[in-house]
Amino acid sequence: MRSGAQWALENQTHIYMQGWFHYAKLYAATAGCIGFMMIKYKWGVGAKHWFKPFPFIRQDNVP
Repeated sequence: MRSGAQWALENQTHIYMQGWFHYAKLYAATAGCIGFMMIKYKWGVGAKHWFKPFPFIRQDNVP
């Protein structure tokens, strides 16, 4: 049985963390969260009716 530290170092999330896909997921999730906040607090375009599906589209793209 491997120790927890060794498993963490060999985990795919850790190994591929510096790849482009990690950053794509990070920024897509961040954009979705900011979009939800803009809708909730009605900041800027968040108050517009056409903007409401934006965070859902962003969140669907995060595997």
